[in-house]
Amino acid sequence: MQQAQAPTPALLPGASPSPEPAAGGVAGVAGQTPWFPAAHAPAVASLATAGVALAVLAGWALDLEPLKRIRPTWVAMNPVTALTFLAAAAALWLQRRPANLAPAGSRPAALAPLLAGLVAGVGAAKLGEHAGWLPPGLDQWLFASRLGDEPGLPRNEMAPNTAFAFLLTGLALLLLDRGARERTRPAEWLAAALALAALVALLGYAYQVPRMYGIGRFIPMAAHTALLFLLLALGLLCARPLLGTAALFLLEHPRCRIARRLLVGSVLLVAAAGWLRLHGERAGFYGMETGVTLYTASVIALFVLLMAGGARALSRADQAVRALNAELQASTEQLRQANRELEAFSYTISHDLRAPLRHIHGYARMLQEDAADRLDGDCRRWLDEIGEAARRMGALIDDLLAFSRLGRKPLERTRVDMAALAAQVAAELDDGGRVRIAPLPEAHADPALLRQVWVNLLSNALKYSAPRGAEARVEVEGERMDGRVRYRVRDNGVGFDMKYADKLFGVFQRLHTADEFEGTGVGLAIVQRIVARHGGTVSARAEPGRGAEFTFELPLPPDTAPEPAA
Repeated sequence: MQQAQAPTPALLPGASPSPEPAAGGVAGVAGQTPWFPAAHAPAVASLATAGVALAVLAGWALDLEPLKRIRPTWVAMNPVTALTFLAAAAALWLQRRPANLAPAGSRPAALAPLLAGLVAGVGAAKLGEHAGWLPPGLDQWLFASRLGDEPGLPRNEMAPNTAFAFLLTGLALLLLDRGARERTRPAEWLAAALALAALVALLGYAYQVPRMYGIGRFIPMAAHTALLFLLLALGLLCARPLLGTAALFLLEHPRCRIARRLLVGSVLLVAAAGWLRLHGERAGFYGMETGVTLYTASVIALFVLLMAGGARALSRADQAVRALNAELQASTEQLRQANRELEAFSYTISHDLRAPLRHIHGYARMLQEDAADRLDGDCRRWLDEIGEAARRMGALIDDLLAFSRLGRKPLERTRVDMAALAAQVAAELDDGGRVRIAPLPEAHADPALLRQVWVNLLSNALKYSAPRGAEARVEVEGERMDGRVRYRVRDNGVGFDMKYADKLFGVFQRLHTADEFEGTGVGLAIVQRIVARHGGTVSARAEPGRGAEFTFELPLPPDTAPEPAA
């Protein structure tokens, strides 16, 4: 059977969900939107890494030096390094995830962990070779005859810092979803360490400091190897932008935008200041003392500029918040005015409309009692219809007043024994033993309002199952799950067609005529209003001639103990 969901209360006009990133950086709350480039960074990093790796392999296969190295005097990327990059790119591609649809516990493709383990294994094995624990040759089997052709350098192999970076990459890929519900995600720290190692190597090339991209007597890390590691690190950090510390930088939120500007600006500007200082000293424009002084002054100036830009951005955000607060205050005043008008309307209904209605009903009854013998059959029937119409009008007024008062009555939450409450209501409504109540979990809610929910649902179930006669059955059951309690009321009555279910929870909306079943069409609207005020939901499903099932869910208080294991 299909299921109809009661509508969720709408936001005030002009309001929009703009969630704040969690204090510890742990996100994942519905409504958060990742920064657009971050949502596509894993795919871009994967494709770019695979493209460069394939170009390097083509360079080794065709003996084209421009494809193997960036500059003629720089080291070439080892072909096994390029193959390992292909595996890493494939693993990241398979674990990429549309960030705005990211389910916290989704599984990557079955191949992704194997590829990630291969990347980590290659890095660990090569480190073992460099340490003398394993025999050499892991990276010498592909294009072996061409690996010793680099003048002035050792035989081409995977550098120790490259092997260590592959170990970090593989582990980060393996642990990408580990700690998704915690404040610390291991993959983030591994990716940050990888980014730092790659950045040090790239700065070493930019500053012409070989010790930054090479270790001792070993061959250094190639420049494009460092660049690909940086790309992979950024892809890993952006792969889960709603989770962990990455959420502080990668969400579409004013605070995150400021953090991104400060981070990118500080890295680029400080790197540029260091390059200018170093090359100025090498060119003889100034000595070391002057260079340090200029570098320090320029870094201070750059950070002042960055902070000033951040302050301006915060000021603009503060002005926007003030404007929104002013709009909210105006909307609140409009809402207060609407509530006052509603109270006046309720007073009018309860007094001004009830008085003429009482007169109509009273005079009709007096005519029936005092002049019945002088009236013919048609007149007596007309008086009966007048009295019945007045009675229905009174019931409509009562239900409308009850519905309007629901929004103003404060909630008085307490623990409610739902089994006892449902049984009490069933005993008042059912004298034929048609209601069967299973054990029900307790709720944390307003008992008076929940009593009204049970009255409306059970009376509906009994009313619409009455045509079954002695076979009429109403079943009530409940369960606890995922921090919520769920209750169901099921009957074997006339049911309804689900294509009309959108009318089910509206005021004065009915799926059956008054001649078939009495009622005002307000009962389910009251149920929906009460449950919504408790932060819950109501839904229904049915089939014509086979009965209906109404389900409502309520949240448990945060300190509720978990359900014991069966």
